[in-house]
Amino acid sequence: MSDHQLFAVGLLTLLPTALACGNGLVTLANLFKTNVRYTGLAVSMNISICLIAGSTPYILEILSVDGKPFGFLVMMLVSAVIGIIATWHLPETRVNDYQLRKQTT
Repeated sequence: MSDHQLFAVGLLTLLPTALACGNGLVTLANLFKTNVRYTGLAVSMNISICLIAGSTPYILEILSVDGKPFGFLVMMLVSAVIGIIATWHLPETRVNDYQLRKQTT
């Protein structure tokens, strides 16, 4: 592959990832009140990264059968289902603290 092709593949791979990660961080930030937003975002991100990233190699080793990498597919499917269920149950944050304070004054 030439450098231009590698750049194009990298761009096509990173663009959807950046869009998804940006939306996720904004959604997480809106779940917390403004006085605890930074702490809540940091703690929730770090705990989830420790639990998922730390245990992924062990889970994939358990799920791989006879050296076939189907465990990765199972783990991605389970993660997607958990993500869809969690997204479905997110609270509505359209009216945030700032708007409520502005209306009461």
